[in-house]
Amino acid sequence: MDKKLEYNNKFINKKVNTKILGVIMYSTLHWKAHTESILMIPIAAYYALRTPKLIMLQQVLVMVYFSAFHSVMSYGIIFWGASPHSINIFRLQKRNLRMITNIRKKVLCSKLFSNLKILTLHTQYIFLLLCFVCNND
Repeated sequence: MDKKLEYNNKFINKKVNTKILGVIMYSTLHWKAHTESILMIPIAAYYALRTPKLIMLQQVLVMVYFSAFHSVMSYGIIFWGASPHSINIFRLQKRNLRMITNIRKKVLCSKLFSNLKILTLHTQYIFLLLCFVCNND
């Protein structure tokens, strides 16, 4: 039986999802809609890296990566970072690093992350989660 909430003689409708400060939360706490909503921004970052790649130094491309992709990827990651849907964002992260370094698709990216001093999506999730715990104990 579905119970209805009432406040000031008005019924509160049940919502399947809601957007709070840019993070889409579902009533079942799955993060597919949120990861899909932020998926378009990293794609735009990929094209932002691809266009000036021929005339910019690698350090400048890394700065573009951090401003256009990494900041979006890290926002709210402590909520959705463990979601199985985050793998799509991690794939785009690897694609962006390959674009910066001119590496083919079949080459492993593990050394790219350490060479460019960039945390993987999963490592960034753990790091920010630990920072949150330390700051809110």
